[in-house]
Amino acid sequence: MKTGVIRLLGLTLIILSGIACKENKRKYYFFNSSDKVPNKGIVAGDVKNGKENGMWQIFDGKDTALLTQGHYSEGLKTGKWTYVISNEKKIVNWKIYEDKKNKLVVNLPDDWDIVNYNKILLTATFKPKSKISQTKFFAILRQDTSNIHLSLDQYYRMSVSELIRNFKVTSQKYFLLKNKEQKIYFSSYSVIKHGEPVLLLNYIFCIAGQIYDFSYSSSDQDPDLKRYIITDIVQHCYVNNQRLIDPFKSIEVIPVIPHFKR
Repeated sequence: MKTGVIRLLGLTLIILSGIACKENKRKYYFFNSSDKVPNKGIVAGDVKNGKENGMWQIFDGKDTALLTQGHYSEGLKTGKWTYVISNEKKIVNWKIYEDKKNKLVVNLPDDWDIVNYNKILLTATFKPKSKISQTKFFAILRQDTSNIHLSLDQYYRMSVSELIRNFKVTSQKYFLLKNKEQKIYFSSYSVIKHGEPVLLLNYIFCIAGQIYDFSYSSSDQDPDLKRYIITDIVQHCYVNNQRLIDPFKSIEVIPVIPHFKR
């Protein structure tokens, strides 16, 4: 069972096939953040109505080493999940956050605290591993394109320009993810904030005339695990009953160079 492999900022997009379930012979697109790049992949898990369910395990097909495992409930992660990074097991406990008013359902680590801000769709904070807490947050912003008079591409270029202008950036990479008809911009930055190296990750996409801006800021410790976390959040997020990144649909990853004014 051969798979396609795309390297992405310490993440690897692995195209898996042969899912052990009733809906067999379907490809599954999985973002892996281990230090190994498998040339084959094996996934064991059930799929019901086009969504992951029950116990799931994903292995390196070459030596059957575990990459990740845990439980799903209707396409959302629940409870304890194990991630193997550099031969070390990392544990993340997941919860399901639902905002019925805004028709948002998303996975979040269960130790993240929700903070309510009127103008921000969702804001969460988590315990920092440093004395500086201002740089540790996750947020989802929503903007109506008709109100801001910007297209997705224009908003993305503005976002990149503002970040480059306002922070001391030490490295940056930009990608466009195409998931069938959906277009998602992904950016990764290393910056210096309050004298501390910080990892910034950002996903921007548009659904039904609404731009959604996912931003994650944390210390640069454990960067592979943090890329796993933010990518899992985005891949397990539903807005208006639409999944942001559908792992059962093809995903194309394209490096981009945004054009912006400094």
